[in-house]
Amino acid sequence: MRRLIALGIFALGGVSVAADTPAELITKPGEQTLFDGKLNVHVADDGKTTKFEVTFAGPAGGVAHKFEAKSADTKGWFVVAESAGRVWLYRGGDALFVMDYADNPPGAPAGSKSSTVGIAPGDKKTAEALAEAPKSVVERLPASFKAPAKDK
Repeated sequence: MRRLIALGIFALGGVSVAADTPAELITKPGEQTLFDGKLNVHVADDGKTTKFEVTFAGPAGGVAHKFEAKSADTKGWFVVAESAGRVWLYRGGDALFVMDYADNPPGAPAGSKSSTVGIAPGDKKTAEALAEAPKSVVERLPASFKAPAKDK
């Protein structure tokens, strides 16, 4: 009986840890297809320009979000694919974005909903947004994102 209890506790602990772990932390250029093909992340850097492309796949086709910056300005960049419908992109400096994608619910017209929100250091909504972010996003951000909001 003790063995069954120990296995049960281990299994519950394993589920808890997995639920808090984002699907993928990307820190090197390349292309990755995630979540059974529902998400594609492509990062290219030619030494002058870093290009980021995040494509969400849906029944009506794909929705691509594209960003680029001078390579010198993208120090510390990363992408966290939280789910097939939510991706966090830190492009370096003060450039953090969260992209959301959702298919229309059953019975609705064909299509999807997609949005990109920029999150800036010192903004009043930054703390709220980061409270919802995966731990791996918050840990990697510069201190400027974690500082209290400034009154304007």
